[in-house]
Amino acid sequence: MPSKARASSKQSSPHKSSGMKDPMPWADIVSRLRGLYSRVAKDLGMDPSYVSRVARSERRSKRVENALRRELTRIILGKKQSGRRARAGVRRKRGRK
Repeated sequence: MPSKARASSKQSSPHKSSGMKDPMPWADIVSRLRGLYSRVAKDLGMDPSYVSRVARSERRSKRVENALRRELTRIILGKKQSGRRARAGVRRKRGRK
């Protein structure tokens, strides 16, 4: 009986074989998704549970939907924080007297 050829147990990533670097590893995306509802809720001055209900289509809010869409786009594209959240962490320099 002829023996069957075994498939290699090593599978390579499509990025590694083509020489491309993975633009954003999945682990990084997952970690950025944590706290998504609370970040959006904080930006809008709402409760995170309401944001999650809108995300699950149990409630409707164009304002929340747009904020979620913006935040997800920012996460996927790997952009840094912008707007009010980014400025909140920046201290203003005081002039000398």
